[in-house]
Amino acid sequence: MFGIGGFEFLIICLFAFLIFGPEKMPQVGRAIGRAIRQLRDVQAEVNRALQGEISEPSETDDEPSETDASTSPEVRQVATGTPVTDDGTPRDDEGRKGDGQDA
Repeated sequence: MFGIGGFEFLIICLFAFLIFGPEKMPQVGRAIGRAIRQLRDVQAEVNRALQGEISEPSETDDEPSETDASTSPEVRQVATGTPVTDDGTPRDDEGRKGDGQDA
């Protein structure tokens, strides 16, 4: 339990008894128990949320959005494998803007 042995636990209990006195020890114990229970509940909730995300990943996380204006052209080029110009339009093999058709 928390990496402490029996002797250390006994010393902690002795100091708690001296600090809080025998009248308040049951109240302190209940408060500590409630705090530990709340921490375990929060931990279980976080674990459930993480397991849900791991088992059912969001569909939008797999592929980048092509309409995302905040994505830089370099990131879009790496993500899609399609060369793009500085303004984000696709670039043909010869470096021109457009769809690769001659005008």
